[in-house]
Amino acid sequence: TPTPSPAEQVAAARKAGALMCTNCNGSNGFSTSSSWPNLAGQSKDYIASALKSFAGGQRPNVVMTGIAKSLNNSEIDKVATYFAGATCK
Repeated sequence: TPTPSPAEQVAAARKAGALMCTNCNGSNGFSTSSSWPNLAGQSKDYIASALKSFAGGQRPNVVMTGIAKSLNNSEIDKVATYFAGATCK
């Protein structure tokens, strides 16, 4: 399978509701800075659990808490599926 172009990756992220994540974590799941983790290669369950922990305050982070709180469970599932899947790579 050919690697999607950056524009195609951004479109796929937007469709998955993950566009807000791409500024730091990259549209392909590879972070834009060593300050933020790569999401590519992480499991869907791990990403969903991390987002729910940020939203619930069990995993405090000023930036991620606000982002995670803005997502409902369905959106969390879509974001986790996107970054865990081949779509973002």
